[in-house]
Amino acid sequence: MSRLVEIEQSIYDIESFKRIAIKLGYTVSEGSVTFYSGQKVDGTLIKIPGWRYPVVVDKNGKVHYDCYNGSWGEKDKLLELTQKYSVEELKMHCASIGKPFVEVFNEKDQCIDLIVGGY
Repeated sequence: MSRLVEIEQSIYDIESFKRIAIKLGYTVSEGSVTFYSGQKVDGTLIKIPGWRYPVVVDKNGKVHYDCYNGSWGEKDKLLELTQKYSVEELKMHCASIGKPFVEVFNEKDQCIDLIVGGY
């Protein structure tokens, strides 16, 4: 069954999120989407190739999507986008407080280890 999903992670810097989406090759625009459930959501639209509906970030930074448990789009692509956004936000925060930051990508499990100096 299809259902609209909201991600708990909030997007605080929509411009950063959009830049990352574009780097990943996704199309970004503003507008509204009416999902399969009939719910309409306005905001920034991220069109991920192969997805039936775009991902929508609303004005409060909440992420909405419906990939029908992977039948309408690979959820891993959205997870990659939110992961890269989280890393970028941490980098900017560390720079603002003068803390060194190291990012280590683990090829085996596709995880990113984040090491912040001074903690």
